[in-house]
Amino acid sequence: MTAYFILTAIIIIQYYIISVIIKKRANLVFLIIVCIELSLIAGLRSVSVGRDSVIYYNLYYYVLNLGGFSFIKTHMEIGFLTYVKLLTSLFNSHLSLFLITAFVIVASNMRIIYKYSKMPLLSVLIYISAVSIGYYVLSLSFLRIAIALVFIFFAFDCILKRKPLKFTLLIFAAMLFHKSAFFFLILYPLSKIKLKVYHMFIITAISVIVAFSAEYIVGILPFGLNTYSFYLSYDPMSLLHLSYFTLVLKIFLVFIVFAFVFSLTRRYLQSNIFLNTLCWAMFLALMVEIISLRIIFINRIIYFAAFNILAIPAAIECVTNRNKKIMLIFSVLLILLVNNIQFFLNRADREHVLYYESYFANPTETPNWIKEGY
Repeated sequence: MTAYFILTAIIIIQYYIISVIIKKRANLVFLIIVCIELSLIAGLRSVSVGRDSVIYYNLYYYVLNLGGFSFIKTHMEIGFLTYVKLLTSLFNSHLSLFLITAFVIVASNMRIIYKYSKMPLLSVLIYISAVSIGYYVLSLSFLRIAIALVFIFFAFDCILKRKPLKFTLLIFAAMLFHKSAFFFLILYPLSKIKLKVYHMFIITAISVIVAFSAEYIVGILPFGLNTYSFYLSYDPMSLLHLSYFTLVLKIFLVFIVFAFVFSLTRRYLQSNIFLNTLCWAMFLALMVEIISLRIIFINRIIYFAAFNILAIPAAIECVTNRNKKIMLIFSVLLILLVNNIQFFLNRADREHVLYYESYFANPTETPNWIKEGY
């Protein structure tokens, strides 16, 4: 936890130093430096860091040594397997998988922050925040989901430019890396509808019904998503209090953001496609959190919540009153702090990110804390 907060402090200090030294393109320089730093931290991690890292480590060397993946019985998508096969044809170390993937993932986040966020420092702080609000920590483990998110970020551009065909193609490309990207298709039609309070009540009610109909819903999921139905047998009781705590934090975060957005931008929310789409994404992320209380694997659908890096700064930018803006920023930072503390105290060891270990400290040894097949 100490290392995490040191990293956060370094990023904040860097931002203000760069802002003073470089007047033009300071945000670009800042994001490039952060991209390099976060990519190296993620790419040069030991396989002991991240719950699924060892699975990808083993997969890489199976493919490398046996020359293919057709012999592996796996639920992994063909796009990711082909990607691993390509890397093994060029490199003989799993570092290539971790480093290249880390750079692609982090760079995609920095690109969308640079393109759309007027508060890049806050966006970066949200990105590196603990799981459920920010998703840098998650990318240390769930490589397939994080790569799928790269395509989804480009698909977001298509929503704003109203290019439905290109949007659909990008979503199907994302599904080649993780099938759950299918759910992001819903955001395109929703972006055309002005989000209103009664929409929230209706969707919340549907989410509760879905959560309590878990065993029936999973069996009819499309495109092979029911392969994750084994998560229904997982007993969440040991983490339930943490899930509820996280949910409360996210409800409060959504409430304060929406309170400002709806009070200040109701008249032009429909014409502002960018803001309206982000509001939908943030609200859908909250619904995913509710459903995941009963259907554990649904929390893998992080594609809506990933846009917190844009939605929260965009909401703050809507505030013209300086005192209200400062109050909102302070509230968001406080929620991030509380979320990070509870994660590192209660969940980080479970996700195997509590004690960061570099590749150089453990270059070849497969960790013993997990023994899984494919």
